[in-house]
Amino acid sequence: MNILLLAFALFATIPAFANNFKIIHFKGKISVERDAKRLNPQKNFILHENDKIITAKKSIAIVKNDLMTIKVIENSSLRISDLRKEINVDIKQGGAVINFVKNEVNKRLKKDLKVITSHSAVGVRGTTFFIYNFKDETSFLTVKDGEVDFSGTKNKGLRRVGNGKSSFINNDLESEPPHKVGFEENINWEIQNFNSDLSQPKALFSKMEKQWSDYKKEMENKWNDNNKQMNDQWKKVQNEL
Repeated sequence: MNILLLAFALFATIPAFANNFKIIHFKGKISVERDAKRLNPQKNFILHENDKIITAKKSIAIVKNDLMTIKVIENSSLRISDLRKEINVDIKQGGAVINFVKNEVNKRLKKDLKVITSHSAVGVRGTTFFIYNFKDETSFLTVKDGEVDFSGTKNKGLRRVGNGKSSFINNDLESEPPHKVGFEENINWEIQNFNSDLSQPKALFSKMEKQWSDYKKEMENKWNDNNKQMNDQWKKVQNEL
């Protein structure tokens, strides 16, 4: 009897994975990678620690628990892991709309949220935001409401991004100062009305493409200008010798 009580007590102290993350809705073709196997989930599919959620073209998945809702957009893959005081969402490809609310359950569990891409880390305080790993070259972040701390892998500090603002990771792997970049109005924030079109519009991806292309051209022009100035100065020095 004592052994049974001890086993029950130990079980009760072990938290369920991220408080039972489930795929509550999906559209199109999605899969879950678990222990090197591909599973075809159905509605209310319960996720395990470190499951990878994968969405194909024109597909989305809504993942939810008591703390947050994640809309995994098309052509994306991410993993969720539940640490002692932190939930990690690791975006390998694509992106997501995430709603994380500091509610009563969160206060009891004292969980924070950290979102990671290959270029950035996001510390979330309680908000709705969009994050996208663009072509594995940069990461875009837009905050609908609330605030998040956004940093590139080479940032010396954090950028706090607030309502309606965006930031992205530059060539130096640092987050740019938050500002409006022009695609904020194209983000589909809907995560609850499953009868609506939950997909992101093509205009969002084309504007992200333009934003990154314009930035790279601007950096290239600056590099060419600096290089020209250095060459001109060197020629001037040579002529004075």
